[in-house]
Amino acid sequence: MLEILTRPPPYSQLEDMQALFRIGKGEPPPVPNSLSSDAQDFILKCLQFNPSDRPTAGQLLDHPFVKRPLHAFSLWFCISSYQWNTTLKALI
Repeated sequence: MLEILTRPPPYSQLEDMQALFRIGKGEPPPVPNSLSSDAQDFILKCLQFNPSDRPTAGQLLDHPFVKRPLHAFSLWFCISSYQWNTTLKALI
């Protein structure tokens, strides 16, 4: 979700081993302030290091970020951007 909303993958500015070290320490990737507060909260809830601290899928489906209506163009843009990035990565 974070990559779809921000385009670059989490930790993309780091070398592979640096990223693995941060992930292993439970350090979440930065979540941009440019995202809505609902989006930031949703992503941070998903990135909880300890599984028992993470919400269930049912709880996440009730989150305001998921429940909020999305304009058709915004949805199309997110999906097409993700598909383009995924296709481009497969070609590289």
